[in-house]
Amino acid sequence: MSQEQPEPEGQPQKDAGPDRRNIEIAAWVFSPLLLIIAASVVAVLLGAPWLRSVIVFAVASLSLGLFLFHRPQSWMRVGKIRSAGLMYSGVGTLVLAIIIPVIAASQTPHGQAARAGRGESVVAQAPTTQALVPQRADFYPWAYSVSPLTLRCINSTGYGAGEVVATSSDDREFGVTANAISAERPSLATLRREGSTEDAVDQLSRAGLRLCQGPDRPSFVLIASEGTPPPPPPSPWVYTSDVDEMSDQRISHACTMSTNIIQLEFPYPAQRVTLCVRQHPRWGQDVIVRLERGGQFLCTSYRACTVRVRFDEGEASAYSALEPSDNSSDAIFIQNDARFIANLRRSSRVIVEANFFQAGAQRMNFDTSQFEWPRRER
Repeated sequence: MSQEQPEPEGQPQKDAGPDRRNIEIAAWVFSPLLLIIAASVVAVLLGAPWLRSVIVFAVASLSLGLFLFHRPQSWMRVGKIRSAGLMYSGVGTLVLAIIIPVIAASQTPHGQAARAGRGESVVAQAPTTQALVPQRADFYPWAYSVSPLTLRCINSTGYGAGEVVATSSDDREFGVTANAISAERPSLATLRREGSTEDAVDQLSRAGLRLCQGPDRPSFVLIASEGTPPPPPPSPWVYTSDVDEMSDQRISHACTMSTNIIQLEFPYPAQRVTLCVRQHPRWGQDVIVRLERGGQFLCTSYRACTVRVRFDEGEASAYSALEPSDNSSDAIFIQNDARFIANLRRSSRVIVEANFFQAGAQRMNFDTSQFEWPRRER
């Protein structure tokens, strides 16, 4: 009887068959799309621009394929066919990176309007729900004697271009843009308030033109109302008060910090300066300029020095000043305080120029708007 011979060692394994090869071919065919997906995931995770991530992936694949095609590496045996596949992936990804934004842009209103301008047909779309829901906005300053006004765009020729009309609450219709004014539709200027600025008039026209979406597209609707004035900016003045222990009467301060920084010589740092008005029950009313971080005014307590003061755009004036009675050099008291405070009430900006030890004459700018003195109790 014949015995089965054992299979010799080292015999090649059987081919896995065509399935593995077909899967690999399909992976290479769709590899540009796979690179696009990988680049998109990385862009989302890192917060990077999508197009930049796609280009980086494409260039990396193309460069690696070119390198391995011309200079095969022992540590990465891919062969010339797979190297060419890497180059195909890179080129294909670059092509998709160009095509995808173009297709996306053609679906936007701007892209459709551009195609219509080139003579290509664009299917008219039915008005959307969003277009029928009025938007609302308040405008200040309001230039018209009627409020509210409902704006819409007609005969639009492109995004931001068309005829804007306004309808009042009593159904009167006015032209906002010049090409919307006719005998039946008077100019909105007929409702203009006396003293209204051109910018207040133009802002309604600009808002109306933003409603224009292009030909064959519905116009948004804007209900424009008279707005309220914005709140005033916070006061640059800080008001404080305490009690004088020797008289049990109130001491009041109003202080503001300079808007600029003065430069002093070592050892004193560059710093801002404080301007204060003080009402003291024993010493009366004073105007004080004080260095917050040390320094030396060139002034003495027994001999007045001169500082120059300019209120707003007026002429600079000379004021006498003295150091405190304790001979400290980081503050000065401006004399003739009644005159200074009277000018302070009428100004919004004050410049004080004084001389400093080894630093010369320097100017200190103060925002003095909203000054209230004496301040009423809240």
